[in-house]
Amino acid sequence: MMTTQTRHINPYIVGRPIYDRESFFGRRKLFRFIEDNLKQNTQVVLLHGQRRIGKSSVLMQIPNFVGLGEFVFIYFDLHDKTRLPLDSILQNLASTIADKLNIPQSESLSLNYKTVFSDEFLPQVIEVLKEQKRKMVWLLDEFDVLNDQTPDSPVESFFPYLETLIGQYNNLFIIPVIGRRVEDLTNLKSLFRQAVNQEIGLLEKSDAKALITKPAAHYLNYDSQAIDAILELSSGHPYFTQVICNALFLQAEEEDKSEITCDDVTKIVDDAIETAEGGLAWFRDGLPIPERVVFSAVAQAEKMAEKKNNSVTEEPLKLLREYGVIITEALNKAPENLVQWEFLERVENSEFHYKIKVKLVRYWLVKRYPLRQAIWDLEKVDLDACRLFELAEDIAENRNLSSSDIYEQIAKLNPNHFTALFKLAEDYLDTKNYQQALEKYNRAYKVDPTRAYEGYELTRGKKYRIWWNKNRLTLALLSVFLLTISVTINLFQLSQVQTQLKEKKARLAELEKLDDLIAELEKLDDLNDPTSISMQPTMPKEPEEITKLKAIRRTKVIVIPWWEKTLSSGTNATISGTPGTKNMLSGAGTANRVVGTVRTGDRVQILGSSYDKNGYQWYKVYHPQSGKTGWIAADQLISSD
Repeated sequence: MMTTQTRHINPYIVGRPIYDRESFFGRRKLFRFIEDNLKQNTQVVLLHGQRRIGKSSVLMQIPNFVGLGEFVFIYFDLHDKTRLPLDSILQNLASTIADKLNIPQSESLSLNYKTVFSDEFLPQVIEVLKEQKRKMVWLLDEFDVLNDQTPDSPVESFFPYLETLIGQYNNLFIIPVIGRRVEDLTNLKSLFRQAVNQEIGLLEKSDAKALITKPAAHYLNYDSQAIDAILELSSGHPYFTQVICNALFLQAEEEDKSEITCDDVTKIVDDAIETAEGGLAWFRDGLPIPERVVFSAVAQAEKMAEKKNNSVTEEPLKLLREYGVIITEALNKAPENLVQWEFLERVENSEFHYKIKVKLVRYWLVKRYPLRQAIWDLEKVDLDACRLFELAEDIAENRNLSSSDIYEQIAKLNPNHFTALFKLAEDYLDTKNYQQALEKYNRAYKVDPTRAYEGYELTRGKKYRIWWNKNRLTLALLSVFLLTISVTINLFQLSQVQTQLKEKKARLAELEKLDDLIAELEKLDDLNDPTSISMQPTMPKEPEEITKLKAIRRTKVIVIPWWEKTLSSGTNATISGTPGTKNMLSGAGTANRVVGTVRTGDRVQILGSSYDKNGYQWYKVYHPQSGKTGWIAADQLISSD
């Protein structure tokens, strides 16, 4: 237990190179690669890696792990040499070499540094080393700080000079490290075509575990779940691993505990982010602007997927479009660049979905660089557009002239100059060009809804008011036309109903005539009564038609109207006719009591059929919606099967 009497120095090193061998973990394969190439007389070994990956620490540790006794390693930091001329850089380098080898520095060096350094000082150094049977290796830290590509920059003088020295002295070796700006690697590779290069990447899992557990092994114990949680946050990145463990150490000291659990790791995430703020910003600033924006887009996509409990993240470029960003060629290439530079990795079985390798970085990006804020960096990708924008602002402010044409030119140079987009929208609104204003505000609203809201709503209102005034007569005529169509349809339906009523009346008239005929038949039956045969004369033979009618009379007369189609039991049907509610009765015929209701359009199932005393067909139906059974007239049903 870490009691107040046994306070320990925090062993986790954050933000500075590691000098002593005992505090350094991993990189054995890298050191073997360097040693093998040096022994094979490879004169330039170019090391590269992300910012904060531990490049300076690797350089510091090369003398501890590589070719012990065979090489003299000269560490030379170029970080503060960016503004120096070549002669001054060489003077500083000569002084460092002389101090390391304990030899005097040439007095004439101050007269003509470049010539004297190569023709006098270096031969003297190499002669001393030959006697010791050793070779000289320059370890050049922050090598790419000189690569600013200006006409008088060291890249135009120091780098070619190094190439000349390497060609002149075959026992001179250099190991430069780069990574301030990842895009510099291609430029520097072209300068040293004979160089081999190796990436300084994430630590292997076993080395990362050692970095977690060994520095505080005597007073802190990490359980396995805590170690896994740390590795999930850091992915074996040495800087972020140290940051997390540093925060855990401070928390354990404050709480006076010696056991580190998974819950402890969860609790210190915000503290770790705060501690690493400077390093995280440095880490992101090394990326080109398009890659920074895509980096934030992937972080946002992961956050959204996590919130929805979705394992698949949204495509970053698709998400950027939703935020009003126009996808340029540079943005199109950015996801693949970030994968190559090991900032991102593809989601399994997906070509266009990504996740950030270091989860702690993702948490930081979401917190410090949310996507809606990050996209504004895209305004800086084109310097000509930025200069043109300053000119447009000067014209608008001091000359009271419209700058719309200039803003349009800016949009062509950089379609993601959002300030110019908002200015264009405002100018078009002021000049009552509502169509163009609405087009610009539609996109501006995606970029910043709060800022664009007022202009967006005002433009929409103005545009639609103009449209209404322009099309009012057309709309009125359209309304009359639609009303005419509606009336025509209703009249047609009314005509159909009237036709059906006439047909039914005709049927009823036929049935009444049939009733009269049946009455006549009944009289004939009375005349043909056998009991009265003896009192009446013999009747002539009755016609065949009368015989048929009498046969009909002797049976139950059921008249089935010609227009009805019998539906079999089990058939599904739909209620038809005039819209509204219709009654289901307890039996076939209108005299029966009401047992339920159905509505036009309801579905029913046919259970059976019968006829009422007037000869109309009725169906016994089951109504699923109400669960009731009853009788409905056949002319209320339309078969669906």
